[in-house]
Amino acid sequence: MASCTATRIYQRGHTWYVDLRWSDGRRERTSAGHTKAQAERLVRKRIREEAAAVRRRDNAEPEPGPPFDELAGRYIEHLEVHAKPASVDAADRSLKQLKEFYWDTDAATLRGAEVDRFIAHRRRTCQPPTINKDLRYLKATLRLAIEEGRLKEMPCRVRMVREVRKAPTILNQEEMRRLLSKAGRLRPMLMMAAMTGLRNGELRYLLWADVDLEGATLHVTAKQGFSPKSGSERSVPLNSVLAEALREHRASLPHAATSDWVFQRNPSSGSQWPDSALCAAVRDVFKAAGLYDPNRKIGLHMLRRSFCSHSLSRGASIEAVRAMGGSSSLTVVQRYAVSVEDEQRRAVERLAELAE
Repeated sequence: MASCTATRIYQRGHTWYVDLRWSDGRRERTSAGHTKAQAERLVRKRIREEAAAVRRRDNAEPEPGPPFDELAGRYIEHLEVHAKPASVDAADRSLKQLKEFYWDTDAATLRGAEVDRFIAHRRRTCQPPTINKDLRYLKATLRLAIEEGRLKEMPCRVRMVREVRKAPTILNQEEMRRLLSKAGRLRPMLMMAAMTGLRNGELRYLLWADVDLEGATLHVTAKQGFSPKSGSERSVPLNSVLAEALREHRASLPHAATSDWVFQRNPSSGSQWPDSALCAAVRDVFKAAGLYDPNRKIGLHMLRRSFCSHSLSRGASIEAVRAMGGSSSLTVVQRYAVSVEDEQRRAVERLAELAE
């Protein structure tokens, strides 16, 4: 039975090559692509093909199922057609961890023990919510393989890791004032996030055409490269304070046509905020306000959580908050009702000071 006795991967110019030597004296040298990863995949593929050929020739055992790294690659291809770019990026990050652990594992032979070992490996650096996200992508990859006939059945049961869901962290009224006082030119955007619950991407892709200042309404609409997370466009009312802040903001911009971004990284050019740059800028505002705490998950999403929580505490119905925030279900919004109850209890406890 021929086996690979030596492998060499090298680059010439912009092309990577592989050099394989087999125990029966054969030698294979061929180009593999423009990245080292492509060359490494070709080496693994040729070794698997050679082993399968020998098994077929000797009728020694059934041909193995597809390796996990191939199934993961197919799942990403599937998402690139059917999902948003952000969803593809999120899946790719998780699947990189899974492929590193299971890269040449026959997916049909995957068992619970191997899943447990992956969980133990990830526990060294990750919290349960991150591990569960990886496990959900593992299940989705295997299910797609079953749908496409590459696996006969789910090879094992994938159990989620138990996680404690903490109450959402929000900004109270005094903290919100401190934040906005240090926001500088980001103040209109942070006000928008706190008073409408718009997400990061929804703020970045908001055009002046989406804002009706006379009607005190904004519209979250799909655009090239962006679609609302829930898959549905929606309208959100503006209060008088926010509407006036947006009027002043628009008057200060050199580029404020209907086709221009509402929130611009560089007002002189009207350029859009990149995601990473915006997150860094918002983090700096939290630091300037003395509110930076990585354990509280600070950032624009904290303002969205605060919007939901404060809206509920001021009498808005859960359905109204769900509709304004564009959440897919009431279950998501109900979590913010818990934080409202905690805030109310703390307020009642503080009243005990009156009797001291």
